Amino acid sequence: MQAVGTLPHSPNHNLCLGSGTCGLGNFRMVHAKSWTLKKHFEGSPTHSNFELKTVELPSLKNGEVLLEALFLTVDPYMRVAAKRLKEGDMMMGQQVARVVESKNSAFPAGTVVVAFSGCTTHSISDGKDLEKLPAEWPDTVPVSLALGTVGMTGLTASFGLLDICGVKGGETVMVNAAAGAVGSVVGQIAKLKAHPREYYLSAAPHGRVHRHPLARRGPPEGSERLAEMGRRG
Repeated sequence: MQAVGTLPHSPNHNLCLGSGTCGLGNFRMVHAKSWTLKKHFEGSPTHSNFELKTVELPSLKNGEVLLEALFLTVDPYMRVAAKRLKEGDMMMGQQVARVVESKNSAFPAGTVVVAFSGCTTHSISDGKDLEKLPAEWPDTVPVSLALGTVGMTGLTASFGLLDICGVKGGETVMVNAAAGAVGSVVGQIAKLKAHPREYYLSAAPHGRVHRHPLARRGPPEGSERLAEMGRRG
């Protein structure tokens, strides 16, 4: 994400518009754009419930890093979690971010991390809440997947199906709400584990339900494990 514009400056001032950084000599200013909760909502949120604010970030202290967001998440849990926010608070959320300035030797500039920095273009962290992407991350794999299939979504699906349910080869797998983020990954893992008879029950928008023919008969006889791996807010 880049600065959206600059203003002409006098010899005594250096100004920035929008998100980004700008500097004059040893002077450095960082502006971040952050989505905040303007008004609590009931039912489906609208644009009027949120406000995009521009804030100036302070200079880095020893041990801190400046992050620039590359990808942000919008997750179902945010609907419920937003009820705990005060109006004016920044919306929560994970992001894949790049370290653009560092005073922390563990996170040099250029490091790509996963951070719970909220819905903002830039943020400051002391490094305790940061998770580095593996050094061997393939160039052909988008880093955005660290927020999905290779992140919390994928881990929930993997541990839920393989560890909690203990699914083994040759069993039948039924996935409730397989159209969702976790459910869709569960289906892919089930296929990779070579379950020849897996089937799905998927909820679709507007109340419609699409079912695999086998799912119309309900869970098979002898079903022993049922794990709820995600809850709709």
